[in-house]
Amino acid sequence: MGFLSKLFKKEEVIDIHTIEQNALNGNIKSAVILAQDSASGIGCLKDSYTHDEVLKWNKVAAKLGDATSQYNYSLLIFKDLTIVKGVPIISEKKNLEEAIFWMNEASKQNFEDAKELLIKLKSVLNSIE
Repeated sequence: MGFLSKLFKKEEVIDIHTIEQNALNGNIKSAVILAQDSASGIGCLKDSYTHDEVLKWNKVAAKLGDATSQYNYSLLIFKDLTIVKGVPIISEKKNLEEAIFWMNEASKQNFEDAKELLIKLKSVLNSIE
């Protein structure tokens, strides 16, 4: 847990349940830790995460304003779209709009990769309208 010791004070208890509760109570530091830990695929806090947990923690951190989590959450939503002949099916429009929303949020924070992908996501949306 080396990287965690840099993020928390010595006297703080570092266990996954405390971090999860802190994240759900609006602590951005805890939410970002969970988002990064779950997205890494390695899991320092937990041996493994389900896809739903990866989505959950990235969404929590995204809602709290973390640009990287906003970007990652948008990508996760986009990757989950049902694609037919290179285009998302019309029933996926709401999910694509959510992906665009979060990519735009990251872009507004000058997250450079988000700016480029935002243009591409909007283009995909236009292809199904």
